[in-house]
Amino acid sequence: MKTMLTAMIRVAHGEDPTAAATQALLHQAHLKRVHLARPLTPTITPMSGSVQQLAEILGIAPDAHLDFYRAESDTIACPAT
Repeated sequence: MKTMLTAMIRVAHGEDPTAAATQALLHQAHLKRVHLARPLTPTITPMSGSVQQLAEILGIAPDAHLDFYRAESDTIACPAT
């Protein structure tokens, strides 16, 4: 069964999110004890609009200095031990 590992990340406005996405996915995989499919090529989806909309609904000032993304990667079955 193919599953996805997801991590929410934030980076400085205008910065490339690839390094942060890779680091966040590797950290989540370690914590959840799952193996990521190789080569690690995360799917990165912008989420800044949704986060800003949520901030407005909650009455919080949105942070204009950060961009928000959802990073996803395929996982593979762990080998039997």
